[in-house]
Amino acid sequence: MDDLPRRVASAATAPVEGLWQRHVAVPYAATALDGRRGPARWGTRDGFSVLYLGRPLDSVVVEAYRHLIDPIAEPDMVAVLARNIQPRMLVTATVAVTNVLDLSAR
Repeated sequence: MDDLPRRVASAATAPVEGLWQRHVAVPYAATALDGRRGPARWGTRDGFSVLYLGRPLDSVVVEAYRHLIDPIAEPDMVAVLARNIQPRMLVTATVAVTNVLDLSAR
């Protein structure tokens, strides 16, 4: 049986520094770096805040494209996006953290 918690605990860590970015709808720019709690990929409402950032800039552009422009197979989602499309803003954060789980292939 695979012992995932043990493997994660013994995985390498690395420092992360530099400029990281994300795209947000303009009305949310002031709180764009606060993180978010909630169900689904964000975890649970009583969990810890999650903040998604990207680097290099091209990865942030591709993420925006995937969410806002790429054709979607679900017609209901297309309708929701059409009603909620708002101008976007690029938010930049200076990051300097240590002890980040290193998931890169070695």
